[in-house]
Amino acid sequence: GSLALRGASGDFSPVPRAAVDDDLELFLARGLSGTTASMSARLAKVFATLTPMRMAEYHRQLARIGVARVRRDFRQHLAALQRNLEAMAQSDCALSAAVLGHLREVEQF
Repeated sequence: GSLALRGASGDFSPVPRAAVDDDLELFLARGLSGTTASMSARLAKVFATLTPMRMAEYHRQLARIGVARVRRDFRQHLAALQRNLEAMAQSDCALSAAVLGHLREVEQF
């Protein structure tokens, strides 16, 4: 399965469950108030084991996921842009050729 995480832009995108600390995600979404006694007990256990290191690891995981998504989106947009610029560059457009050169540098970053 996958978990939908809401990013800073408000969009929801699927994230592999293995990439996220499910208990911590639940705690951050609900706090200590569960809908059942067993959920409340689970949330209390998460709170009792919450450490700065665990929070830091959770945020690192979310950051990695976000960077991977941005890189994927960038590559998709870059490919479309490059196709259009290459078509223009064939007609000896110096601007297109210069932009393509710069985009290749950015792509390798």
